[in-house]
Amino acid sequence: MIWFTCALLWTLAGSTEIYNNVALQSRSTQSSTDSLSSTINAIDGNLDPNFWQGSCFSTKSQASPWLRVDLLATHEISHIIITNRGDCCANYIDGAELLIGDSLDNNGNNNQKCATVSSIPLGGTQTYNCSNMKGRYVNLILRGKTWYLTLCEIQIYGVPVTEGDRNASTNLALYGRATHSTNVNALSSALNVIDGNTDPIYSQGSCFSSANQFSPWLRVDLLATYEISHIMVTNRGDCCAEYINGVEILVGDSLANNGNNNPRCVQITSIPLSATNTFRCPNMKGRYVNLILRGKTGYLTFCEIQIFGTPVPNDEHYVCLRKDNLALQGRATQSSTFEFLGLGMNAIDGNADPIYASRSCFSSKNELSPWWRVDLLASYKISHIMITNRGDCCAEYINGAEILIGNSLTNNGNNNARCAQITAIPLGTTLTFHCFDMKGRYVNIVLPGKTTYLTFCEVQIYGTPVSECSAC
Repeated sequence: MIWFTCALLWTLAGSTEIYNNVALQSRSTQSSTDSLSSTINAIDGNLDPNFWQGSCFSTKSQASPWLRVDLLATHEISHIIITNRGDCCANYIDGAELLIGDSLDNNGNNNQKCATVSSIPLGGTQTYNCSNMKGRYVNLILRGKTWYLTLCEIQIYGVPVTEGDRNASTNLALYGRATHSTNVNALSSALNVIDGNTDPIYSQGSCFSSANQFSPWLRVDLLATYEISHIMVTNRGDCCAEYINGVEILVGDSLANNGNNNPRCVQITSIPLSATNTFRCPNMKGRYVNLILRGKTGYLTFCEIQIFGTPVPNDEHYVCLRKDNLALQGRATQSSTFEFLGLGMNAIDGNADPIYASRSCFSSKNELSPWWRVDLLASYKISHIMITNRGDCCAEYINGAEILIGNSLTNNGNNNARCAQITAIPLGTTLTFHCFDMKGRYVNIVLPGKTTYLTFCEVQIYGTPVSECSAC
């Protein structure tokens, strides 16, 4: 599997397997989301047990709350490590079942049980051995209880069972990245529409909505060019079915006008409440799939998009090239999050909009030595890094920040070698920093020794893989 070979490397020493935390390359979804948390927090590599720092996950109080991690391929699971909250609520994970399997029946909650979490102390980390159980999905569920499910990190260690290319029956959106013109609040992340959760109830945290604006749009980056056969869109089921009426679905390889100049596959007339409609795009090719409510002031809202197609042979985007922005395939985490508008992942979503209120930027809290980190999922020779500063205010909040590159997570990656120190970046401007093929999996931006905010809007990272793989 080309995407996996580049993203996950493992070695064999005799018959001893060296396992990696495959959760870092995965996708997650959940039964519901507390407005202050995101399920991504549980698989971002940040073990901070303080919920209020934006590094933990919690459902709402509900019957049988659950979280699911999709490893994107079947793995043989050696062990799973769970870090509990440290500020309160240690008992919210008591009795949770840890499940592994390949079935999505009952949202994956019918799969086999690896272990039951009896309890984990405040801020504690516990390891559960799964004896090489096999599965693509790892679930945590508080079965039969009406309660919250909360935790701060889940690490999953294993190796792929088989490898194989994506085919026409694969939902390509699950491997993609999503961004948008705006989103209306913390419940409506663009990631909700490519998480494999077709729950049509907005309040459960499984849907997307833009703000009320002119020509709202959402874009899925498939990370390579595909020949698209068909696209399935699931509408909201609680209200607002008419908000999808007239939306155009576009497919193409251009990012001009945020991808909204690409050819049109279809215009959606309507989709009933909770329904999933299929739209054929015969022989259309593209890396980007956009939905746009063109020329109207309104909301764009729906709950899931599934995209099906096959790779375009010899497509230049289907290999690891220096001109590809590696950050788009990465995972972001941070020392803290100012509030729901300033998530760390905003800085690697391909949206360079410099206005913080558009939900396209990152900001830490006011703290000592704030930092942000992107995990590229493999080691690269980094040629250059481009950073877009905020355009509405606060240009000075990046002054003096260091750009670090390396393979160590000691001190959260902030001990790695320095590529550059940022003197200043003007409001709304993008500057390029040359790193002369420094090697590393992790790229950090840190303001060492200062008590302040760290804020910026986009980071683009360019380089080539350090170790050879079949796609490079």
